[in-house]
Amino acid sequence: MSELPSGYRVFSHEIIDSTNEEAKRLAMAGDPGKCIVWAVEQTAGRGRRGRQWVSKPGNLFASILIRPQARLADASQLSFAAALAVKHTLEVLSQQAIGFALKWPNDVLVDGAKISGILLEGSSKPARHGGYAQTDYLIIGIGINLQHHPEDTPYPATDMIAATGISLKPEDVVAQLTVSFDEIYQSWVTNGFNALRQQWLKAAYRLGEPIEVQQNDNRIKGIMRDLDATGALRIEVEDGNEVVIHAGDVFFPAGA
Repeated sequence: MSELPSGYRVFSHEIIDSTNEEAKRLAMAGDPGKCIVWAVEQTAGRGRRGRQWVSKPGNLFASILIRPQARLADASQLSFAAALAVKHTLEVLSQQAIGFALKWPNDVLVDGAKISGILLEGSSKPARHGGYAQTDYLIIGIGINLQHHPEDTPYPATDMIAATGISLKPEDVVAQLTVSFDEIYQSWVTNGFNALRQQWLKAAYRLGEPIEVQQNDNRIKGIMRDLDATGALRIEVEDGNEVVIHAGDVFFPAGA
């Protein structure tokens, strides 16, 4: 494994229930952060909204534990940092940009098919003296389809070999991912969200095109225009008004 950024450590496992769960156990035990939990296989991997994440050997399953000095709501912006880090990692290791793009809020696509997903989990400290509650810990779970991908998904999915013919070793991906993430994370710490937002928008999939967002039983249709200052999605609906989306599943209309 290549050299990691200063202060980072990797805990590797052949098989584990979930890298996010193990990172949570480390956080609760007092780990200071800047650590990566990496597993060859997961038995209880999960994605957003409690969905199962298929976790067979050959793909990447890793979780980054950090303790940012920020409100938990602001720290959640690091999902965009993680998506950018995944994109950069795959471009560096494949030595080419092969149609990688970012889908709100935290998927990485290759030519429109999902190759990576990100799951954030965190906890905040009790607020003091009427102030805002600060982040206790943040866990960024990252799954990357390197050698195979699920077939029964509500959206197109792919993997590095299927999409590009390039085979990457998970251990190489872990090392480069840590380097890429730390660089973007440090920029966020120093410069705030706007620079990160601009980078994400440059890589956004179908920015300015039709989009549909599913929120429980409500489906919102419009044109994807921007991210706001917090990372929420801004779309222009049929009557010309703008709607701000803080949570939901994004789909792109067939033929759009």
